[in-house]
Amino acid sequence: MIEVKCYSKEFEKAHIQFAEKYWTKKRRLTPEYIYWKFRGNSSQELKSFLLAFNGDVVVGQFGLVPCEVNVEGEIYEGQWACDLMVDTDYRGKGVAEKLYDFAHENKLITLGSDASPAAEKSMIRKGYQSLNGPRKFVYPFKIGEVFKLKGINNSFLNKIPNPFTGLLYLVKKDEFEAISSEDYYTLNSLTVKEEVSCNHNLEFFNWRFSKYKEYYVGINCYKKDDSNFFSGYYVNGIYFLTDFKVSSNINFLKIISFIHAEYSSSNIQRVKFVSNNQKINSIIPFLGFIRFRTITKIILFTKSISLKEKVKDKMFYYTLHDSDENI
Repeated sequence: MIEVKCYSKEFEKAHIQFAEKYWTKKRRLTPEYIYWKFRGNSSQELKSFLLAFNGDVVVGQFGLVPCEVNVEGEIYEGQWACDLMVDTDYRGKGVAEKLYDFAHENKLITLGSDASPAAEKSMIRKGYQSLNGPRKFVYPFKIGEVFKLKGINNSFLNKIPNPFTGLLYLVKKDEFEAISSEDYYTLNSLTVKEEVSCNHNLEFFNWRFSKYKEYYVGINCYKKDDSNFFSGYYVNGIYFLTDFKVSSNINFLKIISFIHAEYSSSNIQRVKFVSNNQKINSIIPFLGFIRFRTITKIILFTKSISLKEKVKDKMFYYTLHDSDENI
């Protein structure tokens, strides 16, 4: 009989035996990393990381990163679903469903992003709602980066600059200064709250922006003024622009120019980001940015009838702060 339990020191070894069969990254089975990612304390039961047991053997896991969700100005407790894994011998036997059912009792709202089409249909049948999120973009500094998105890696094309990079030199100015996560929180709190979005409080920013040992590089924050600021991090040739607020298209180009100048000596290849700004979304495809055909999809589960009605057909303001990519 399958039983779902919360992760704790008692189950660390049992989880390691399961995880080392399925995860290549060592951090995925390291207790200190698990407690950090799911924002728990090693001295307590970790309710945001679930294990499925058959007897004393772990046969599945499910991660739930705690968050707050803003719906029309009201704040609710929520969680982002991630790191679902089921033992190959137990797939198709209801293990994942048990993990989801347990998770739904944990917080009022459970969220997920960019589920596969098949998974999205399955989850909608189980009561999830699908909400449209932001547009996905890449800014390639070399022509070869465009082809890499299609699985083509050409050494010659990798050396040819994106012809639109000339625009970056026209707007290039060292106008952005590094700021702390506390300053970023203050700036972010001044912006208009969207109808459905994650509420990023100071505790969240201090956790998300701070480097954690060798597991996580952290996030840097910059501002030009109170209306123009951004955050992001650089990993293996890619700059992840996690969020931004700008007052004009020119100021957005200045962000890209600043990033290019900061990391040109590190052989930066592209900037990856999502954009909730409709004005920018309509302009930048004509300025050398690659817009993905599909938008970000957010799936949301709640048992609250009133909440279901409130979020119905709404846009979800999603940022890469909410993603567990590179965590």
